[in-house]
Amino acid sequence: PGRVRRFSPDDAWLLTTAGTELRIWDTARVSQIGPSITLERLSDDDDDDDGYYFEFSADSSWLIAGRRRGSASLHRLGEPSAAGKLAGLKFAVAGFSPDGKWLAVRGSNNTHALWSLRTATPVFEAAADSIEVSSDGRWMLARFSSNHAEVWNLQAGSSPAKVLPLDRI
Repeated sequence: PGRVRRFSPDDAWLLTTAGTELRIWDTARVSQIGPSITLERLSDDDDDDDGYYFEFSADSSWLIAGRRRGSASLHRLGEPSAAGKLAGLKFAVAGFSPDGKWLAVRGSNNTHALWSLRTATPVFEAAADSIEVSSDGRWMLARFSSNHAEVWNLQAGSSPAKVLPLDRI
């Protein structure tokens, strides 16, 4: 049997699952868009609700879907063929920046990465405790367990530029 997972923030999309198949539905046309996406199978000790992770961007144009402690894929909605695996990270949790330009991903090994949604590629990776993007998408704050943090300018060209190390926070 299938399960309804969630609506996008603008209610334009609906996610359903049936086993390991994820389906994305266009609510205006009441039809599935593109082929089903195969999710990594959960192990027997995973709870179905906790094992998979789905997150929409605030503007409903992007979706990240995957298995916690497993692989994830990034999808540009309305363009189902524009999907890519988040390579090199064992996925734990992810979140979109408020401006919809960035995706912050925490791997299960405590590695954090910041992905540009313009290019669908990572632009920052570090063994940080957390990363956070400002609401205007201009700055990123990376916090580290060594009691310091770094502020990065995200509008400094094709990759972020460190502008301010903060020691002893």
